[in-house]
Amino acid sequence: LASMNRNTHMRSFNVPLGLLFGLAYAFVGFTQFVYNNLGGEGPGIQLLLLSPTPIRNVFLARNLFHATLFAVDALLVSIMVCWRLGTPPPEALAASVAWVLFALPLHLGAGNLFSLIMPYKINLGRIGRQKGSQGNALLSMLVQAGALAVGAGVMALCAFFGRLWLAVPILLILAAAAVFGWMRVLSNVDRMATARRDDLISTLVKAE
Repeated sequence: LASMNRNTHMRSFNVPLGLLFGLAYAFVGFTQFVYNNLGGEGPGIQLLLLSPTPIRNVFLARNLFHATLFAVDALLVSIMVCWRLGTPPPEALAASVAWVLFALPLHLGAGNLFSLIMPYKINLGRIGRQKGSQGNALLSMLVQAGALAVGAGVMALCAFFGRLWLAVPILLILAAAAVFGWMRVLSNVDRMATARRDDLISTLVKAE
């Protein structure tokens, strides 16, 4: 009987797993912007660095904008996943939302850091055909893979023991840690931008 219940739980896990992968995939389209916040500035980076507006405020505004766009995209992806695979149980839906609350600030914090350490110029006219920073791209993929692995691992382990609801508090604790990390990075953005002023200008203003 216990084996049958466990198999039932694992079969029912197909839907939340599909939803989790769908949400992770929804973020991929924003990677080039989230992990390179200053890439589209070009020569404007000089005015941005001289502006009395703190760089922290600029990054925070862009983080909130990207988060809003992701929320819309995630909603559409969730609707499509539920339409194809069926509506997940409440605990699976709650776990997926908890994972988003963990993954999103993790991406935003890492993106802010990479935007200052490994920026690259973006030509908005041919964004899909240009090469970016290989280091930035590789590390951003590792962060995304890590976030997905954590979510899938926690949910799979809890589902295996028939306690999928336990994934919610675990992921919320991780979400709190991710938000703390994001805030810490934001608090140091101005200092890092000042320290890397010359590198940012030379990288983002360089000729095509």
